[in-house]
Amino acid sequence: MAECDDLLAEHNLRRKQAELPPLVFNTNLMAAAKWHADYMHKNRSMTHVEGYLWNKDRTVANRAKNNGYMFTHIGENIARGQQTVNEVMQTWWNSAPHKNNILGSYVHIGVARTGDYWCVVFGKS
Repeated sequence: MAECDDLLAEHNLRRKQAELPPLVFNTNLMAAAKWHADYMHKNRSMTHVEGYLWNKDRTVANRAKNNGYMFTHIGENIARGQQTVNEVMQTWWNSAPHKNNILGSYVHIGVARTGDYWCVVFGKS
């Protein structure tokens, strides 16, 4: 759990520097992130869509809903191979779409790591 706390702290540090409110853990989003990190690790595939690309019912939106999180805004960052929280945050920070999620108009966050696969789900209900 310390790694999850550290990842939340790093997100909130970046948000504070941008004068944005902090994100708070949400158990439903934690479950969605864990499910997807486990899926990617099991299948050795870094993807936002489980299974085939045509299978749109296996997206972050559906993972959040399936875990009881009803939202108005949802986002996801994934990564593979980074060994530390600092490494994964630097990777996301150097990518405009990932950085936009970190600084997005979200309220809640769920984070998970399985093996070398990382998943963060952002939400606003």
